Amino acid sequence: MTEIITFGVGKTGIDLTAGFFKQINGEHGIQSDATREEIKNDDIDKYDAFDNSSVFYNEEKSSGKFMPRALLCDLETEDINRVGADDNCRDLFRKENMLSGGTSGPRFYGRGYNADGPKIQEEFMEALKKEAEKCDSLH
Repeated sequence: MTEIITFGVGKTGIDLTAGFFKQINGEHGIQSDATREEIKNDDIDKYDAFDNSSVFYNEEKSSGKFMPRALLCDLETEDINRVGADDNCRDLFRKENMLSGGTSGPRFYGRGYNADGPKIQEEFMEALKKEAEKCDSLH
């Protein structure tokens, strides 16, 4: 089965990615702490999507957690911190996949493209490589 790595870049990308995973967590029976809720026999039809949760999640066998295959990146720390402080997302995303440039201040393209962006690019590519290595069928 094909696997998908989701990118959330910038404020809007982070908000969309966090919202997307909040929505599909319910469809896949994954709680806010990244563990799967217990399936009762009566609910098997309701959670038929369990069979394909590996498209969006890596299952960590040691902890029993289903971690989204997602990278969140922004030059400003406040948007990343906001997702990390959200009760529904705090334990959902891997901390090493929530990257920020450690800056704040005026937002404009030139600063991101020429000054701060290249600083975080290598860290982003390394995190992407690590996520890709966990996939069996990435297209």
